[in-house]
Formats: sequence, C-alpha cells, structure tokens
Amino acid sequence: GSVAFVAATRLSGLKAAIGYYGGAVVRFADEKPKVPTQLHFGEKDAGIPLTDVETVKAKRPDVEVFIYPGAQHGFHCDERPSYDKASSDIAWPRSLAFFAKHLTK
Repeated sequence: GSVAFVAATRLSGLKAAIGYYGGAVVRFADEKPKVPTQLHFGEKDAGIPLTDVETVKAKRPDVEVFIYPGAQHGFHCDERPSYDKASSDIAWPRSLAFFAKHLTK
C-alpha cells in the first residue's frame, strides 16, 4: 500500500493507484498523488493507528480512503489468519470499479 501511494506521487506513466494497508503512507501524506488514488485500511490494524489514517484523510482529501470496521492488517488476503471476508467482499468491488473508472480514460 505504501509503495502504491508513493508511486502515485512520484512516478510518471500511471493512470491510477490503489493501496491496501499502507503503514508508511502517513509519512508521505504531504505529497500529492499525480493520479487518482484509493486506499484501504483495517480499523483494527495493530500496525497502522487510526490516527495515522485520519491524518492521511485530512491531508489528502483528494484520495479515496476506506476504513473497514473490525478488519485487521491483511484483511484482503485469504491466505492470512487476519482475512476478513466481509471487508474483502466490499473492498474488492470498490477497487475494481475504481480501476474501471480511471483506466478506461
């Protein structure tokens, strides 16, 4: 997630970026993405405080930020104990719709 965000702010040639559980995004939140960007965080992620996510949201109102209630770090990976099907079932269609919107232009 952090790499996707930084790539969106610094690289050329991208059309859109999506990051899942980017713990370092807060360190780069003052940088403006060059492309539409979407971020996904778990509410119960032990490694990413919600205060960091709120800082990102405040500094980057141009970025779509979603927080999944009760979800932990890795909630979208079905090979991890932290997999949260309910959150994943919401995040994945959001991601696909975001790419469909921004990659067809």
